[in-house]
Amino acid sequence: MGQLVNQYVEIIQPEAEDKTSEHIVLKDVFISIKLTIETSSIEYEQCKKALSHMVEQRNEMIHHLLPNFDNRSIESCVELIKKLDNLTEELRKQIATINHQIIGMKKAYRESVIFLTSDNGKYQLELLFIRNSEIITHLIQYLVMSKRSDGWAPLSEAAQFIKNQIPDELCKIREKLGFKSLKCLMLASELFEFKTETTKKGGARVLFRQSDNVNLKD
Repeated sequence: MGQLVNQYVEIIQPEAEDKTSEHIVLKDVFISIKLTIETSSIEYEQCKKALSHMVEQRNEMIHHLLPNFDNRSIESCVELIKKLDNLTEELRKQIATINHQIIGMKKAYRESVIFLTSDNGKYQLELLFIRNSEIITHLIQYLVMSKRSDGWAPLSEAAQFIKNQIPDELCKIREKLGFKSLKCLMLASELFEFKTETTKKGGARVLFRQSDNVNLKD
């Protein structure tokens, strides 16, 4: 019991170190769901104190109950019953608290699974995957550094920047991300908007900038 209590107390400790990702070697894309219990410092100390007291009482009963108990004495029996009732009440309170936490975590897990398997969930995951791709990351970096005063930047120059920084990514854009062109990937990210501008020589070039509903940061 003492070991279980120590593990539980460590889990609910405020700002506890996350050790779940240690020694994990990522070879493929995967989704990990982690549910945690957040407590304040005061709640944590109260819980720790209550559980420690229960462990002490439990150990006291196991190791010293029989030597100190006189089954021929009514007073001894009454004292034992009172002690057991008090310990039972404490135990029920802690069980109720933990059950409440378990029910909440099960509900959160179910809702997470329902969302991730829904059409909207799949859409949000795909959008997240696209927005975190190396190409989009470098596009944002380029736009932050090189946009004009009006917020627009030439798409051709951005493409050249990507070729210089990560030369293989554009060549494998269809293979890795499933898009036939850089512009198609950018449209799918929903981070940018485009316009065509006439050059001084009468030609045309494509410009892009961040969409009005997003805030790009390097």
